[in-house]
Order: sequence, then structure tokens, then C-alpha cells
Amino acid sequence: MKDRSGFGKAALAVLPLLVLAGGLLGCQKREAMEVEEAPSGPSSIPPQAVGGNAKSLESAAPASPAAADAAGTAAAPVPALRKLIRRVELDLAVRDTEGAAQAAQQLAQRVQGYLESMDSRRSGELMYYEVTLRIPSPRLDEVLAALKKGADRIDREQQGVEDVTSQYVDLTARMKTLKGTEAELQALLAESRSRGRKAGEIMEIFRELTGIRTQIEQIEAQVRTFDQLAALSTLHLKLAPTEAAKPVAEPGWKPWQTVRSAFRSLVSLLRGGVDLLIILVIDVLPVLLVLWLAWLGVKRVRSALRRRREGR
Repeated sequence: MKDRSGFGKAALAVLPLLVLAGGLLGCQKREAMEVEEAPSGPSSIPPQAVGGNAKSLESAAPASPAAADAAGTAAAPVPALRKLIRRVELDLAVRDTEGAAQAAQQLAQRVQGYLESMDSRRSGELMYYEVTLRIPSPRLDEVLAALKKGADRIDREQQGVEDVTSQYVDLTARMKTLKGTEAELQALLAESRSRGRKAGEIMEIFRELTGIRTQIEQIEAQVRTFDQLAALSTLHLKLAPTEAAKPVAEPGWKPWQTVRSAFRSLVSLLRGGVDLLIILVIDVLPVLLVLWLAWLGVKRVRSALRRRREGR
């Protein structure tokens, strides 16, 4: 009887352990069954998403919280829209270049753009213009169509698009990191001042904080520049006159000016003759007179010598 009672006590002691082990095995079995029943991979993507774009695939694919956290940590922040900088060069031939330049400026103002620069030059009686406009990117195609419609001929058109999205993302990520560092340095600076640390340590933290702030301001300026360039496209417009704008005869002919020019030439010729006569009278004539008198003296001396020889 003593052995049976001892055995019963041992069985009662082991029973809770057996119940606990059975519960754990049951939990593991239920988890395995849930994993087998759960949809995975491509089977969870709806059929309409397979034929769609990459965004529909990404939205349909399941993602675990751990995977989402890892992806958010590794990937840089992506802007909602791509940063594209558009530049257009357009050469047009028009009859009235001055009127076309003013119309282009007014057109830019109507679409909330502005005139950046204007250069004009004259060749003969015709004017040539080079106009640089800043146009809101969504309205650029509309402005180009209006300018082409008002031109007699399109001589040249060149469009270029620069994608600065990756640079923009890098700058924003760097700026976020620097702002976090700035906040930590500001907290460290406040703690150092409150604890009354040495002035050298406080100044070292302040110098680091100043350098971080300078980098942040530089990056913010670059980000603003990218935003402005992406928001406003650059249109470089050249306006040249057509053949119809050129006059049949060159204007500006004035016959009285030709007559006056002829009289000026005659007066210049007469003035030159009078000046030559004055030079001859004042400079050359006295020299000739002296030479003539010397020649007469020599002649008389020779005559006197000849008469003496004949008298002997």
C-alpha cells in the first residue's frame, strides 16, 4: 500500500508537466496549420493587379511589420513627384519682331511666369530679339503652342529635361540627418551650460553647431533652387524678321545730304589748293628768289672776269 500511494503521489506531480507539454504541442500544431492555410507570394495578388503597373503590385503584395520597418530604415525618402528641370530653345521667324517680343512677355505674365532677360540688336533697319522667359512647367506646352501659332516659320526647336530627383532625395536625406545632429548638439550645449562646464568645451560644441547650421542652410538653398527650377521651366526665345519684313528699297536715302557731301568735297579741294598756294608763296618763293639772286650775282662776276681778260 505504501508503494501504491507513493506511485500516486509521483503521478500527480508529473501530471501538470504533461498537461503543459501537451498545450505547447497543440499551439505549435495550430500555428503550423495557420501558416499552411495563409496565402503567400503571387497567390495573394489580385488578378487585376498582375496586368497593372508596379504601384498596383506593391500595394497588393503583403508586407510584414518587420519588413516594413527594415525597408523604411534602409530606403531614403522619395518625393511624391519627380523633380524634372525643362529647358527649351526656340527660334522663330516673324514679321514684327518687336511686337512678337512684347506678346511673348505678356503671354508669360498671363500664365504666372515672368521675363528673365531680353536682348535686342539692330541690323540695318531690322531688329533681332533674344528673350528668356520663366514659365510654370504645367503651362509650358501651352505657351509653346501659342508662340508657334503666331510665328511665320519655326527655324529651330530644342527641348531638354534634366531629372534631379536622386540629387533632391540625397539632399533632403542629408538635411534630415544634419537637423538631427543639430538637435543633439543643441541639447548637449544646453546641458553643458547648465552644468557649468569649461568655456573651451562649450565653445567646441558651439563651433560644431555653427558648422552643422551652415551645412543645413547650404543644402536648403540647393533644395529651394531645385524646387524653383522644377516649378518654372526656362524658355529661350530668338526672334528674327522674315523676308517679308525687309523693305523693297533701303530707307533713309536723302539727296540733299548727297548734295551737301559733294559741296563739302569741293570746298575741301579748293581749300587744299589755296593751302598749297600759300605754302608756295611763303615757303618756296623766297627760296627761289634767293637762288635767282645768287645766280644773277654769279653771272655778273663771270661777265666781269671775261671783260678783263679781253681788255688785256
